[in-house]
Amino acid sequence: RVIAWREGAGLVGVVLASLLPALAGWAPTTVLLAVLLVAGLWTWRRVFDVSTVQLKIEKIQASHLGMALPVQQRVFLKLLCVFMLNGIASAVPASLVMFFVEDQIQASARMAPLFLGVYFVAGVLSLPVWLMLVRRWGLAKTWAAGMLLAILSFAYVSNLGPGDELMFLVVCLASGFALGADMVVPSALLNRVIDQLGHRGQAEGLYLGWWNLISKFNLALAAGLCLPLLASLGYAPGVQSETGLNALSLAYGLLPCVLKSLALAALVYFWIQPSATLLTTRSNS
Repeated sequence: RVIAWREGAGLVGVVLASLLPALAGWAPTTVLLAVLLVAGLWTWRRVFDVSTVQLKIEKIQASHLGMALPVQQRVFLKLLCVFMLNGIASAVPASLVMFFVEDQIQASARMAPLFLGVYFVAGVLSLPVWLMLVRRWGLAKTWAAGMLLAILSFAYVSNLGPGDELMFLVVCLASGFALGADMVVPSALLNRVIDQLGHRGQAEGLYLGWWNLISKFNLALAAGLCLPLLASLGYAPGVQSETGLNALSLAYGLLPCVLKSLALAALVYFWIQPSATLLTTRSNS
């Protein structure tokens, strides 16, 4: 629930940052941003015990835990494998969405922001549903359901063409709903792994450091590979080439489905299948 509130607040911030400049202008947006920053800083200073943080830092330094500690844990590496495959699958369409909207769908200027808005709002509204499913199915099975929904939502994307704005809006709604599972479950599983390994209060920062590094790496890898690859296959932004647009459609629709399927297979193998419990409980080194 804590992670859902945190990620939900982050998505609300994204939506506000996207809409406010257009609806209210830059001056009111800037004033609101300043007020939020001051309020956040005041709240942080009031509720955050700096002495406790310093004590934890000294405890970590005294324990001589190395940066490589998390990647020496097999159970963490298994989770990281799933997280990376799933993250790249999400980062690929995130890197290509505006190219797809402008060149393949050829959406009007008023529709382009609506696609992103529907995607993020669906993600926020889906959080209570995913929390309910976590209570019924557990973390791993809920994440698997989210991956499956994402695969189904992108399965038809490669067939979309000029004027298919309504169908793409449905894709944004479904994939945005699936986004909620990616926001809630992976970090919760990470916390469970830290507890299972007995590193709570000692090395959370090391695990989060590797986790965030992989998250940023996913985005960089998707952009760094997809765009040059599409260029080599004949796609150029703004150019209506049949070969290039076919490559764009496959990269935007098919590639994420393949990567999500690999992530789903890894999740089932490492976390859901009956022998997965033995794999995780024996992986303390």
